[in-house]
Amino acid sequence: MTPEPLVGESRQPLARLDRAGSPLNALRAAGVALDGAGLEERLRAAIVGGRLAHGAKLPSARVLASALGLSRNAIAACYARLADEHLIRARHGSGTYVAQPAEARARGRPRVRGDVEWLRGGPPGAPAPVAAGDIDLRLRAGTIAPIATDAWRRAWRHATATVAQTYGDPQGPREVRAAIAEHVRETRGVACVAADVVVTSGASDALALLLRATMSSADVLAAENPGYRGVTRLAAVQGIGLLALPVDAHGARVDVLASADPQPLVVHVTPSHQFPTGVELSAGRRTELLAWADRRGALVIENDYDGEFRFDGEVAPPLSAVDTSGGVCLVGTFSRLLTPSLRVGYAVATPALVERVAALKRMLDEHASLPAQHAVAQLIRSGELGRHLRRVRRLATYKRALVRDALGEIEGVTLHGIAGGLHVLVEGPAQPAEIAARLRARGVHLDVLADHCWAPVAGDGLLLDYGRVPPSALERGLAMIASELA
Repeated sequence: MTPEPLVGESRQPLARLDRAGSPLNALRAAGVALDGAGLEERLRAAIVGGRLAHGAKLPSARVLASALGLSRNAIAACYARLADEHLIRARHGSGTYVAQPAEARARGRPRVRGDVEWLRGGPPGAPAPVAAGDIDLRLRAGTIAPIATDAWRRAWRHATATVAQTYGDPQGPREVRAAIAEHVRETRGVACVAADVVVTSGASDALALLLRATMSSADVLAAENPGYRGVTRLAAVQGIGLLALPVDAHGARVDVLASADPQPLVVHVTPSHQFPTGVELSAGRRTELLAWADRRGALVIENDYDGEFRFDGEVAPPLSAVDTSGGVCLVGTFSRLLTPSLRVGYAVATPALVERVAALKRMLDEHASLPAQHAVAQLIRSGELGRHLRRVRRLATYKRALVRDALGEIEGVTLHGIAGGLHVLVEGPAQPAEIAARLRARGVHLDVLADHCWAPVAGDGLLLDYGRVPPSALERGLAMIASELA
């Protein structure tokens, strides 16, 4: 039995009321007065002006006629004239919808004057697109190989069953931080526990948070040149001063720090595999950097972006593994091991700095995805991440051999950074920018060293990332590179 309606309640089904009322509300929201007079002109102006968007549904002739107190034929005639102008179109059995006229396409959203102060300066340059079928060997984020599908599914099933119905701890759930600390201990040799870890939305997010938590516009950041442009751009956005640390065969020239005026407050380095030259910071310079930071009371941000990939010889421990003053913060990411789209990274520091960064995350409401965090933690705890790392190391070793065989014996060419990481610097060829342009025309895309310099440097070279492309594509690309270098 259908229940009796409340007093004054309409018997018309709610669904029908919603369907009838929504297009009328869309007209009201677009500023189309529903008083009958001049309806056609108001509809035309709202469509051409973009206030009624392409695809918006209009009320039926019957509903609009009832709302305006007009005849259905009058509304139908109005719609017919607008349809003749290609402003609206009818879909059989569905209704009448706003079309996209040439005037509306041309006008679009309002255009802001180019001379307004809040638009001064150009937007950051986006990387040039790569055509389908081209071989992209530029230094870009990307995983070397996907993790096994069944392991991935099990991790996500666990994550969806584990995640809390809240934002959670901005530092990251304790069990996630404990798993990341275990991963850092095993892959980097850094003695750390859950309290030393803060989970971020990738390495770039960690760097941005660290700069915001520790620096003001009156401070100076020292960074390698050539180096990671992401950190120098973050500093520029915050108005932070920059000091260039030149890079040579022994890594960053940390002797520049002692004579700098003003003295930097924070130093960003990539000591294990300098980005992008691939050289390792020498033992003497490591000692010099840590001693200077201790005297100055400065923070050293150690960006260990590819610390899982080491191949030849004895590997020096990270700065954070030998630091005794608490002035080094290790930044890492799972982008290379899993996928950049996961957006999970971390910072390992003293609890005081971690607490400061977590407080900033709480204030900015910048929480890394909880399901993604729990999925990563499950991959670590289950051993799947370790097994995946062993597989991709074997693949990386094979690809590295391809690079060595193709380019290592060319006269006048030297490969730097081949002992670790997933990219190499090809030094020696004259006019590397011209070589890169010719290769680009052949469908092979490389970086040149100058692309990663933010202050003048003397040398140049070609940079190629062999991690992201399949071996077959890498072999084809290397053959074309060799033909240009020979």
